[in-house]
Amino acid sequence: MLMKLAKKVIRVGEIVVKIGQKVLELVIKFVSRYPNTTFGAVFGAIAGYLVSSIPIIGFVLGPLVSPILLLVGVVYGAKSDLIDLAIEGRIKSSLGSGLIEFQSQ
Repeated sequence: MLMKLAKKVIRVGEIVVKIGQKVLELVIKFVSRYPNTTFGAVFGAIAGYLVSSIPIIGFVLGPLVSPILLLVGVVYGAKSDLIDLAIEGRIKSSLGSGLIEFQSQ
């Protein structure tokens, strides 16, 4: 399925744009930049699916609980990513102040 998406192209005049590769590039960049948010979204979606699959009450609770669980997962993941980015910034600024030379890749 990813290979089918990667091969999608659109033609704009005489220029061919590889739209599938650009979409995959954006998704991979987002996942690598915000791993906790991605994990929270996946976890919330799976938890919502599990609630929806409960016989009888899942039919009623699923549409209500699934979006809430997804939102909670994304919020906690984003909060964790923001804390990680803040800590990373503090570490880089303290290392750059002359104690130890640090080169990021």
